[in-house]
Amino acid sequence: MVTPALPRPPVCLGDTVLLADVGNSRIKLGVVADHGDGTRLPVITKRQDLVSRSFRPDTLDQWLHAAAPGSAVILVASVHDAAAQRLEAAIAAVSATQHRPLRQRRIGHAATDSTCSPTDARCAVLVRLRLALGGHPDDQRDQ
Repeated sequence: MVTPALPRPPVCLGDTVLLADVGNSRIKLGVVADHGDGTRLPVITKRQDLVSRSFRPDTLDQWLHAAAPGSAVILVASVHDAAAQRLEAAIAAVSATQHRPLRQRRIGHAATDSTCSPTDARCAVLVRLRLALGGHPDDQRDQ
């Protein structure tokens, strides 16, 4: 009997953690340099803005090389599903064609709802990431 492989955890030790906040007009990217400690926001560096509807995959590729030359996990929060799908496809292409260990995880659309409970851990994570990227915690539009 073959034992099924266990899924990899969302973030592995040594991974660079990248964020993507996909809005209606912009995709805001950043690297989590300091994860915070529950009392302060994470520190985000190496920020990059892309146009949601027309970003070029090569621009994303260049940013990924500078931001995370090794293995990385990209946390994607989105209010614009089409742009998020394009972003995820571009990340997958970079990972496959360049044999780079890039994993991605979508933070569910429900977590972007401003009516979510502040005690909901997923909601709290998203709010902290939005604030760290310079957004408003319950803004559904781009800032």
